[in-house]
Formats: sequence, C-alpha cells, structure tokens
Amino acid sequence: MIIENQMNEENNEEKKEEINSDFEFEYSEEYDYDSLTINFHNQYYLSKSLIEEDYNLAIKGFEKILEMETEKTEWGFKALKQIVKLYFEKGNYSLMLEKYYQQLLYIDIVTSNRFENCVNSIAFKFQHSQDLNLDFDLLENFYKSTLKTISKEENWRLSFSINLKLGDLYLQHKKFQLLKNLITKLHTLCESEDETQSKQTKLLEIYSLELQLYSENNDTKKFKTVYNKALLLKAQPPLYILGIMNECNGKMFMRENQWENAYHNFFEAFRAFDDCGSERKIQCLKYLVLAKMLSKSMNVDIFCAPETQAYENHPEISLLIEFFNEIEKNNIENVEKILDLNKNLILKDLFIKNYIDDLLTKIRTNSLLSIIKPYTKIKLEFLSKELKINENELIKLIIRLLLDGEIKGRIDQINECLELENQNENENQNENFYQNINNFAQNLDKIHNSILGKLFN
Repeated sequence: MIIENQMNEENNEEKKEEINSDFEFEYSEEYDYDSLTINFHNQYYLSKSLIEEDYNLAIKGFEKILEMETEKTEWGFKALKQIVKLYFEKGNYSLMLEKYYQQLLYIDIVTSNRFENCVNSIAFKFQHSQDLNLDFDLLENFYKSTLKTISKEENWRLSFSINLKLGDLYLQHKKFQLLKNLITKLHTLCESEDETQSKQTKLLEIYSLELQLYSENNDTKKFKTVYNKALLLKAQPPLYILGIMNECNGKMFMRENQWENAYHNFFEAFRAFDDCGSERKIQCLKYLVLAKMLSKSMNVDIFCAPETQAYENHPEISLLIEFFNEIEKNNIENVEKILDLNKNLILKDLFIKNYIDDLLTKIRTNSLLSIIKPYTKIKLEFLSKELKINENELIKLIIRLLLDGEIKGRIDQINECLELENQNENENQNENFYQNINNFAQNLDKIHNSILGKLFN
C-alpha cells in the first residue's frame, strides 16, 4: 500500500545530512504501521527527492533500504528499480545489470503483472536506446538472464515477450542461425497456448520475425510460404505487424524489380506504422521515394496523399526528394555532391544502399546518352570525367548499352574512343536504297510492257 504523506520542506543540505535519519510524517490513524515500514517509506521518498540534485547520493539512499532489509520486501524491489533506472540513464551498464540481476530475485515479492511491467520497461529502454556502447553480448545476457529467472515461474506471457525482443536483437545484429533456433522455440511456446485468438496473434508476431529473416536472406520461397500462412489466420494483425508484413513484401517486390507493387506495399506499411505511432514510418516513406526513383513508368506524387503531406519536409525525406529531383534533371554533378555531403545519412540504411548503384547507373546512362548524341566519335577519357567514373566502369556501362541496343557503334580500345554510327547517314542510306529499289521496279515494269506490246503487235 502507498502511504500518502506531507513531507516538510527542507533545504538540500539538510536532506543530505539526514539521509540516514527518520522524518516526521502525518500518518492516517486508520492503519497500524510498524516502525520498519515507516522507515522504509521515509528512506525511499527521501532518496527519490535527491535524484535530480545528486544521483550518487540518491543511489546510496536507495541502497540503504537494502541494508535495512532483514528479508526481501516490496521496498527493496522499488529501491532496486530506481537504482537500475539511474545507472541506465548514466550509461553505467555493468552496475545496472548487476543491480538488475539482484532485482530479479524479488520475483516472489511483487505481483506477476508488476514484475512483468518492470522487466518490460527496462527491456524497452534497451531496445530503443541510441547508445552505441550497448553491445550485443550485454543485451543478450540481459534477455537470457531474465528468461532464466522467469522460466521457473512459468510466466508464459512475459517469457514470450522477452523471447521476441531477443529475436529482434538477433535480427538487428544479423545472427540468423540464432534467430532460426529462437523462432523454433517460439513456435513451441505458442503451441502451449490454448486460447485460439491469443494464439493466432502470437503466431502473427512469430511470422513477422520469420518474414524479416527471409527478407534479409532473400529467401523468396520461404518468405512467400510464411506470408501466405499469415494471410490465412483469422486474427486481425496488429498495426505494427501489418506494417512489417507490407514492408517485407515491398522489399521482395523491389528485388524482383516490380517497382509499382513495391510502392503500393511500402505505402500500406507507412500507413500502418503511422497509425500506430511507430518511427518506422519514416523508413517506409524513404522506400516509397526509392521505389519511384527506380521506376521508369510511375507518374505519381508521393505527397499528394493526406497521410504523407506532413512528412514532406522531414530532413531525411526532403534530402531524398532533392536527390530524386537531380536525377530527373540528369545533373550528375549535383547527385554526386549530395551523396558526398550526406553519405552517412543516405547510406546508413543498408536496403537503400543496395540500390544506390542502380540509381547512379540510371542517371549515368541518361547522361551518357545525352552527351554522345551529337558525336560519331568521342574519347573515353572525356566521358569518364563527365560521368565522374573510372574508365573500367565506363566501358561496362557502354557495353551494356551496346548489348541492349540503346546505342549502335563500337569501342576502339586502341585509340581509346567510342565510335558511333551516324544515324542520319544510316537513314539517308536506307532512303536511297528504297528509292533505287523503287526505280528498278518501275524500269522492270516498263520493259515488261514494252515486250508485251511487241508480241501482240
């Protein structure tokens, strides 16, 4: 029970001096509080009041509660919760985990819901932290230690939730074999669930992990099998899961060069992530821009939809729009400049990075075709400088265009130049050829008529 009280206002120095002392509080006469409970209460709230001023002193105050315990109490659990939170915020993860492992020993002291909320809260902090010092081993130990403790209590729901978070960790660090083993374990856990609706929802969560795994590994066959299984379930997918399904499906279409199908899937994924408030929506919006960049036929305005308009000026989105506009203008210099200045921002997403070469090939192809149009012979060195690529890359590009029939000519490797057929000259030659054929036919006709006239006269 939470005891309500009115703490007398005291200055900070007095609080520091009296960290180990009792304070006078007004307690309700309806309850018979023992002195130890009152001491726990005073010590806890005094320590909590020092957090903003001096977190080290606050931690010492919370640790005093643990020293006061003759047996584990709810106050000890609460004190450890605050200590874990403080160490996390200060980035002291080794001490944080040490105290967290100590807190796990209090699983019998509090209700299962309260314990579950506490563990999920810490796991959420880990999952969404941007601190690069959070390495894989530390996070894996956190999840595995939690699972080891809660497995004894047969807390199915918490165990499933932590296993999913561990799966996300394996996916993020590309530990695919570990993820495959974990997915098998999750399916086993799900089999023990009796409630049909709940079981189907859990299956969707497992399928979302599998879809991401097969998408990363480009395993189209297994991806489509799992995707179809997910569609057959009667349970309505949560918005976040729906977003993942559409995003992964969009990526598979991208790999098959089906840009329009990819675009529509990314749009649906964006809407789902936007509706559930996930930051993953920005990622999907970038994929939308990418799909349109790679498409040669789509003529759509990404930001005409009400859902996307609000994000048109988002820094990462506006950067890609600028990049797209320069590609449309065939301005190779500006495209290269944008990439040089924003390489980390544009290339940090590995999926987008894989398609940057396609985008550069597209603009270089358009630029090359534009440059060579008035020439019948042009130096490779000149083309290389204009396109800002080395001669080996240039030759590969020219060979592809020759094989595709987009240009007609040959590479003169001795003189290091590209020789092109004169299209106007070819057209004149063809016109003369057909004219000569026509004249020849007319002459034959005259001879034929002349012979017939002599025979019958």
